[in-house]
Amino acid sequence: MISICMPTRGRPDRMRELVESIARTAAGPVEVVFYIDDDDRPSLEVVPELQDVHEDVSIAPVVGPRMVMSDSYNRCAERAAGEILMECCDSVLFHTVGWDAAVEAEFAKVPDRILLVFARDGIHDGRAATLPFLHRRWMETVGYFMPPYFSCDYCDTWVWEVAEMLHRIVYLPEVFIQHRHPEAGTAALDTTKIEGYARGAVDDNAGIFRAKRPEREADAAKLRTVMA
Repeated sequence: MISICMPTRGRPDRMRELVESIARTAAGPVEVVFYIDDDDRPSLEVVPELQDVHEDVSIAPVVGPRMVMSDSYNRCAERAAGEILMECCDSVLFHTVGWDAAVEAEFAKVPDRILLVFARDGIHDGRAATLPFLHRRWMETVGYFMPPYFSCDYCDTWVWEVAEMLHRIVYLPEVFIQHRHPEAGTAALDTTKIEGYARGAVDDNAGIFRAKRPEREADAAKLRTVMA
């Protein structure tokens, strides 16, 4: 099973749209693990509705204080039941029927399961894995699902660079998982996004990313020890 790990804030309508798109397209059961801030009443209130309506999509909310965005993915992954984990955001729509089967098939081809799989996102389309899938074994080997340092961005860039070091990346151009974004004209610039831009402007996430390259090299070294 695939567990979709996703922090969300103040976007109950997008939560509904996302889950509905999964229910329409998934070939098998899928789990969605939301990280919801404990002061985000609109998101908390929509969870029972999603749990009741979509039988093939299980909803697992993780509720806690606001934290560093990238670390909230780790809280989701700790709760997740699936063997394959997706780093996702609440602006996504799943369009391709059977996307989950296509992703699972790629991991089945690799005995050690150390692999990054990604689909066409409507923005980068093969040039970067903005919505990567990793196996739980990756997380268990390096000690976390996503690096816990970033208030916005760079999670996908981190695991992409590690996967490049390992030459373990698979792109599925026939699978369309749309990342809606204001800069692509496919999503509104809402309060949540404006707050994200503001955090990025002051937190120097790019500088943190550059300084942490030795940690990515260490991740790759750990993963090589379990690769067949």
